[in-house]
Amino acid sequence: MTSERIYREPPIFTRSELVTELSSGDPHRMAVALRSAVRHDDDWQWTQEQCLALLKAPATEVRWAAATGLGDMAFFFNRPVDHPRVLAALYEAAEDPSISDPVLFSISLIKQKFPPS
Repeated sequence: MTSERIYREPPIFTRSELVTELSSGDPHRMAVALRSAVRHDDDWQWTQEQCLALLKAPATEVRWAAATGLGDMAFFFNRPVDHPRVLAALYEAAEDPSISDPVLFSISLIKQKFPPS
């Protein structure tokens, strides 16, 4: 049996729904909520803080979504992330082998979006 990943656009959640989903303790619901916030929430700072906090979540699926979300925010969704702070957190997270691939990809996206001056 082949495991196939299919991209699905995350639903649009209100802030209260995001808070509920992110505090649900269910890794899948939390990851979906992070992807939704990254794409749809107007407050990039709030979303950035959620991603940064959840880089250390117990569930790999949540850490993966947080790491991916930080790169996506900056590169694909043109959010003005606090890139020095985000990069520092991602470099630390890169030591986690279960999420090092998406972390390193997000680092490369952020470096492309915010090249050193």
